[in-house]
Amino acid sequence: MCACKGYIRSLRGGGVGYPQKPTVAGSYRSHAPHPRVPLPLITKYTSVVYLIALKMLIGNKGKFFAMIFGVALTSLIITQQSSIFVGLMSRTVGFIFDTPLPDLWVMDPKVQFVDDIKPMQDTKLLQVRGVQGVEWAVPLYKGSIRARLANGTFQTCNVIGLDDATLVGGPPTMVSGRVADLRLADSVIVDEAAAQGKLAKPGPTPQ
Repeated sequence: MCACKGYIRSLRGGGVGYPQKPTVAGSYRSHAPHPRVPLPLITKYTSVVYLIALKMLIGNKGKFFAMIFGVALTSLIITQQSSIFVGLMSRTVGFIFDTPLPDLWVMDPKVQFVDDIKPMQDTKLLQVRGVQGVEWAVPLYKGSIRARLANGTFQTCNVIGLDDATLVGGPPTMVSGRVADLRLADSVIVDEAAAQGKLAKPGPTPQ
C-alpha cells in the first residue's frame, strides 16, 4: 500500500514516475499542404507508365499468348453455356410456340411441365366451351409411343392427336402433302428430321 502511495505522489508531483506521452515513429502528420505537380509533368509520367505497362503485357510472348488464349476460352465457354441454357428453355415451350393459333391452353392442374402427360375427361371440353368469352375450344392429344424400326430396335416417339373437324394444332408448313390428308385412313404426319432419319422407310433391297 505504501508503494501505491508513492506511485500516486509521483504522478501528482510530476516526478520520475509521471507517465509520459508515448511517441510512435511515423505518427507525425504535417499540416502543410502538399506541393502540386504541374499538369505537363503528370501527362509525361502517365505516358511513361502506360509504356511500361504495355511492355510488361507483351514483353513475354509466351505469357501474352497464354493470357489471350485463356480469355478467349473463357469467353467461348460462357457463350456456349448461355446458348445451351437458352436452347433448353426454348425446347421446353417449343410445342406451344409451334402452335400459335390458340390463345389459351387448358390442362390438368397437376401438370408440372409441358411434356407432363395427364389426360383430361371429355366433359371438361364442354365445361370450357361453356365459359363466357371463349370463342372455341377443341381437344388436343399429346402422348408417346414406342415405334419399332426396320432394324428391329425401338424408338420412343411423341404423338400429337388433332381434332378431325378443325385440325387445330397441325404443322403450319408442310414439306410434302397437306394437313387435310390426316382425314384419310391410316394417315400420319412425320416431321422432316425423323422422316430423313430413324423413321425413314428403307427402299427395296436390290436383287
